[in-house]
Parts: sequence; C-alpha cells; structure tokens
Amino acid sequence: MSSIDSDSDRPVDWLLAHRGWPGRYPENSRAGVAAVIEAGARRVEFDVQLSADRQPVVIHDDHLGRVSGRRGRVGSLSLAELEKTSIGEPERFGDRFAGECLPSLESMLELTSRTPKVQLFVELKRASLRRFGREAMVEPLLGALSRVPNPVVVISFDRRVLEMVRSRSGLPIGWVFKPWNESAQVEAGRLQPEYLFVRQDRVPAGPAPFWPGDWQWVVYGVETAATAREFRQRGTDVIETDYLPELATAISGEDKGS
Repeated sequence: MSSIDSDSDRPVDWLLAHRGWPGRYPENSRAGVAAVIEAGARRVEFDVQLSADRQPVVIHDDHLGRVSGRRGRVGSLSLAELEKTSIGEPERFGDRFAGECLPSLESMLELTSRTPKVQLFVELKRASLRRFGREAMVEPLLGALSRVPNPVVVISFDRRVLEMVRSRSGLPIGWVFKPWNESAQVEAGRLQPEYLFVRQDRVPAGPAPFWPGDWQWVVYGVETAATAREFRQRGTDVIETDYLPELATAISGEDKGS
C-alpha cells in the first residue's frame, strides 16, 4: 500500500491527475498513467485526438514535435504509424522514455481497466473535432468507453460535442470554459454539465466566486498544497494537477502538522 493510500485524510479523493503524472513521466503516456494510479490516484485525465484513419489516440497536441521531437501531425498519420512514434519528450527526459510510444485509446483503457475504481476524465481535443467533425470522433469514442468498467466523464471545450455525448450515451460530461464571464455562466446553466473546469488563474478573486449549480467545480493548473487548500476553502470540489502524488503527500503533511 502506498503512503498516499494509507493517509487518513485521503486528499486523492479530491485530486485529479492531469495527463497522468507529467511531473515525472511523459504526459498522456501509459507509463505515466500506470505510475500515478499505482501511487494512489483515484481520478485520472487524458486527452484524445483522431489518427488519419479516424482511430482514437491519447495525445494532447495536434503536432508531434513537442512530445516526440519529430515533425508531423497526429491527424495526418495512421494508427499504425502513431503507435510506433515515441512520445518520450526528449527535451525534458532525454532518452529515458524513448521507448514509450503513443498509445491508442484502446490500449490506455485496457491499462486503466485493471483498476476499475479509478474515475477517468477523457478530453476530446478541438483540433480533431475541427479536422474530422464531431460525429467521426464521438462514434469510436463511445464504442471504446462502453466496454470499460471504470466510471467515465467526457470533457471538452466544445459544448456541442458534449451534448452529443450525453444524448447518445448518458455519460456525465465536463465543460472546460474560458473566459470567466456572464456568457459562460449562462451557458453552464443551459448545458448543466456534471463538472465545470476552469484554469486556476481565471478564477476571480474573492472568498466564494463559484457559480451555484448542480455541478462539481474542477480547478486545473494547481501545483502547490497552499493553492490547492485555498481553492478548496473557496468552494472547489476537485483540484487537477500535474503532480498528484507529490501534492497529496504535501497536503497530508500539512494536515498532520496543524
């Protein structure tokens, strides 16, 4: 049992692992997702794009340069080509993860299915939605998600694709929005997502800024225990971070010392 699992305050119950564990592993990699789950994560987020042959793959960027060091766009390469492409982030890790290749959605779900209690947040990226259309993205996604034992939330900046997902599957949805303004609040009230995502630097100052509603608030981009605590005190339900194990340990240490 990990030190996080044994902590009585269970900060992992309200922490969400952003793209696996990018603080220590390549983002959206099987290695990073497996490691953060092993470390105690109970909520994990990763991103989905489509290959040229319209197969869902797990990657954030439309271009391969940042994570692989090679030229090319995800949507221009086949699934077979992408699965042979390293996503080891050589600028950050050198050759350490050179053998870590871009995962298909199916392979990532096979991994997470080994821990059925872990909640998955699957983000549909706008680059693929624009390139292939919502229908092309939703159909294979829902087919894959229908076969997993994990609880799943589909998230996106694109409100229309979330409406499509909800109407066709009944899965909970999470809307990622910007900027914070009255228009976004009205749209949230109309959409009624189960989760609302906002970056931490877009939240207005004040003790209780969060709009009331039947949703859970997720603040992302949080890196320190102090910031996590502040947002929890102001009404955030879930904190998303690149450093879930480290943050959980730091929060637990603060609680024990108080």
